Amino acid sequence: MKLASDVYRDHLEKNNLQQDSRQLLVLKSFDRLSLQFKASTPSVIASTAWQSILRSLRFAIKTPASLGIYLWGSVGIGKTFLMDCFFESLTTTKKHRIHFHHFMQEVHAQLQQYAGHSDPLSLVAKAISEKTEVLCLDEFFISDIVDAMVLAGLLKALFKEGICFVTTSNIPPDQLYKDGLQRESFLPAITMLEQNLEVIHLMSDTDYRLHHLKNAGVYYFPLDRNAEQHMEKTFQLYADTDFSTDSIIIMSREIFIIKSCTNAVWFDFKILCGGMRCKQDYLALAEQFSLIFLSNIPILDTIPLNEVTRFIQLVDIFYDSKIKLVISAEAPAHLLYTQGKLIFDFQRITSRLIEMQSAEYFLR
Repeated sequence: MKLASDVYRDHLEKNNLQQDSRQLLVLKSFDRLSLQFKASTPSVIASTAWQSILRSLRFAIKTPASLGIYLWGSVGIGKTFLMDCFFESLTTTKKHRIHFHHFMQEVHAQLQQYAGHSDPLSLVAKAISEKTEVLCLDEFFISDIVDAMVLAGLLKALFKEGICFVTTSNIPPDQLYKDGLQRESFLPAITMLEQNLEVIHLMSDTDYRLHHLKNAGVYYFPLDRNAEQHMEKTFQLYADTDFSTDSIIIMSREIFIIKSCTNAVWFDFKILCGGMRCKQDYLALAEQFSLIFLSNIPILDTIPLNEVTRFIQLVDIFYDSKIKLVISAEAPAHLLYTQGKLIFDFQRITSRLIEMQSAEYFLR
C-alpha cells in the first residue's frame, strides 16, 4: 500500500528534487487520512497490523478522525502537489480531483436538473457520493454570492454523505468570502469546514514556481534534452499531476496532444500550427485552458507561410486572453523569424513572446 509520502518521495527521486521538511509534516496528515479512509472503507478488510498503525498515528497526533483536510498557504509552495500525491496514492476508483471553479460549474448544472425538488442540494450530494468517495478540490475560493449560498447547504449534505473531502486554498477557512454580501449566511459553512476537516497551514518561504521561473524561465531553446527536461519540470510545477495523454476535442475535431489536465494542455508545434487549425481553435483552447505548452517550434523562415500565420494568430489570441504559454524552440524569440512577408507582424509577436516570459505576466 502506497501512501502520499511514498508518492511524494517517488516524484522527488524521479525529478531530482529536494524534499521540504514542512511539506513532510503535512504529508503525515495525508498519510493518516489515507489510512483512516482505508480502514473505514467497507470494501477493504483492514488487517490487524494496519489497524494498529492507524491507532498509533491517531494517538501520536492527538487529533480525532476527520472527514478530510483543508490545506492553506501562500501561492507556489506546493499545496496542490501535496494534495495530488495523496490523490495519486488512493487505490479507489471512486475519486475525483477538480479545480474548485469547475466543480461549482458542475454543481450549478446539476442543480438545474433538480429544479423544482424540495431539497435539490441533497440530491446533488447524493449523486456525487454515488460516484465519489474522495473529493479533491484545488484553489477553494469564494467571491460570488450564489456560490456562497449554494456551498452553505452543499457542504452539509456532502459531509452527511460521508465523503472524504480534501481542498487547497490561499486563505484560512475563517477568511473565506470575507466582506461578501450576506456573509452571515455563509458562516455555518465555515463552521462545518473547521469542525469536519483538519485545517493545516503550510508555512513556507519558498515559492517553487517563482524559483523555477527565475532560474529557467518558460521559453527553452535550443531543441535539446535540456529543453525537454525544462518543459517537463514546468508542467509538473504548474499543471495538475493527474493528467491524460488522450486526444481532446476542439470545435468538434480531434486534436492529438502530448498530455493534458484540468488547467493545462501540451501540444507539438506541427499539431497546433500545421494541418487544418484556425483562429477558432485557438479561441476555444483559450476558453478551456489557462496554461498551454507548445514544443518543437522550428526556425519559422524555413516552414510554409500559412504555419507562420497560424503561429502569429495563436500568440495574439493567447496574449489577449492572458494565457500562460510555455515554449521549447530552436532559437530565441527574436531569431525565430528574421525574413519574409510577415516580418512586420512578427515584430509584434516577438515583443509579446518576450513579455509572456516575464514573472509579472506568468504569475499574475
